[in-house]
Amino acid sequence: MVIALTATMIALGMVLIFAILTTLNDEAPAVPETLDLPEGKTPAAVTLAEDLTVVVTKDGDILFFDLDGTLFRHIEPTQ
Repeated sequence: MVIALTATMIALGMVLIFAILTTLNDEAPAVPETLDLPEGKTPAAVTLAEDLTVVVTKDGDILFFDLDGTLFRHIEPTQ
């Protein structure tokens, strides 16, 4: 019984480590090609809504785009 419990704990620990490592990748999310991101901005998150697209950059900027890909609002991070 102790051996089974130890094996289960080791297996669950390996699964937990794998889950954490796979979610911590450095790949940028897919950005629709219609968006014209400002020069030097790297997306960290992209949210698609019915009438707009919101992009959060790695610098903390929040960019709002119309359906046609035009930037209509830019919120800079506060320090």
